[in-house]
Amino acid sequence: MTVVRTGGVFATCLAHQGSGKSASMSAEVTNRLHERVRAASGS
Repeated sequence: MTVVRTGGVFATCLAHQGSGKSASMSAEVTNRLHERVRAASGS
């Protein structure tokens, strides 16, 4: 759970720092991170 929180915060920080493309890229990274977490914990 700690890793997930850290990743989310890190992605959020990147989104705030950057703008436009950077924010979109951070969103994709966050989505991929969540997918990995779901796959690891769920199935």
